Amino acid sequence: MQYAIETTTGKSVHADNGLRYRTYRCPVCGGEVFLRRGQRYAHHFAHRHETARPECALYTPSEILLDPHRMPAPPLKDDDPIPQNRPRILPPDICIEIENRQSTRRGRLPRWNLCITIPKSIDGRGKITFDFGLAMSRTIELSKLFRGSFTYPADPNASNFKAVWCSPETNPAYREVITERRPGLNKHGITPFVSTQGRYKPRARRLVWGRAYCFAELAVRGLGLTCTPESGT
Repeated sequence: MQYAIETTTGKSVHADNGLRYRTYRCPVCGGEVFLRRGQRYAHHFAHRHETARPECALYTPSEILLDPHRMPAPPLKDDDPIPQNRPRILPPDICIEIENRQSTRRGRLPRWNLCITIPKSIDGRGKITFDFGLAMSRTIELSKLFRGSFTYPADPNASNFKAVWCSPETNPAYREVITERRPGLNKHGITPFVSTQGRYKPRARRLVWGRAYCFAELAVRGLGLTCTPESGT
């Protein structure tokens, strides 16, 4: 069964987008079904044996859906080329959230907050504890990051950010990226961010003539934080 009805929302959900901890029911008989996800079999919903109705058109207790893309790969030989199609995982990066300019009083610079964007999870399995700065550690279920990256508030005074703990089932490739130390704001200068239309402004890797940027400065001598929004190059 590829589709099932989520009990809380009443919407039809494909097995690839389902979550194990949600409750689902069969779209034909209304009986309770559960999500099956594995490394060798295609994702699908199945009736529970204790409440299943054999007369249901979707009740197939003996059917096993093999997915060739999840079959175990044969062991590599010494002369085999190293595969180059590993999923690309973006590292965590800092960004800023700037206050809406229309809501600020005249003569006052918009306020801003520092944030960290956590990359999309590969398979949604496991959880991590990420250090966002002083007393701002957060445990994140990777199932929340399976559909895309997510942004969390961070401490502007922190010198670096990284995941300090990963559960055993976390993908090793994701673990390697998420535990890498990412530097915070430049305490001896300014950190440029791209001035985009979105809510969050990502850190600029390079400056391009004619584009608008936001410059965040962390004062070393306790002068606080200053930000110059939409400053042209």
